[in-house]
Amino acid sequence: MEKSKVRKVRSDKKKDVKPFVSLPISECIHRISYITSRPVKDIAEELCVRGLYSKKAIELLSEQFKRDFNLNEYTIYIGDRTIENDRTNKIIGPKKRITIRFGQQFHSRLGELAFALDMTLASTTSLLLEYSIKDTELVNHLLRRFVASELDPKRMEQLKEVYRFIRKENPYEEEFTFSMFINFLFDELKCTTESFAKQVGEWLDLKSSR
Repeated sequence: MEKSKVRKVRSDKKKDVKPFVSLPISECIHRISYITSRPVKDIAEELCVRGLYSKKAIELLSEQFKRDFNLNEYTIYIGDRTIENDRTNKIIGPKKRITIRFGQQFHSRLGELAFALDMTLASTTSLLLEYSIKDTELVNHLLRRFVASELDPKRMEQLKEVYRFIRKENPYEEEFTFSMFINFLFDELKCTTESFAKQVGEWLDLKSSR
């Protein structure tokens, strides 16, 4: 009798997680996706990965830990068994479902976070996305890296000069972050944009020629 072949599963095969997120969070992720010309699922994955290793994001999440969570070999958060969390993340208002694909190793790490929160994996991902996208340093880093990779050094320096000027002359009390600046450019240029980076380059060339 011929033996049936056992199909091997790749150890690095990615797994889907499909969390619901609030409409503003979804729109923000789609905006970053548009600006960077990267798929929504890739942006969402990077935000989650960076968020899980961001002390700022985990500090906020730790307030809801029912069980202990090891952030790294030096930091452990002690859970509070008296905390009563819903198994699912309750979202007030309109929401949308997005699909994210995680590698096996990160998927397991996400499972540890879900265990600490005593929540489903999808709801844990939803919460992590929410805290990650509100971390201005994290989003700034993501957008800075994209702009730096797409613009030549001269244009990048010009962009920084424009940003420094606006930040210095900002009459408002609230902080004007780099991500806010990029979003401002997005709003100004998107109506005629083929490629955001190309349009920014043309905008900078126009400013320097005046």
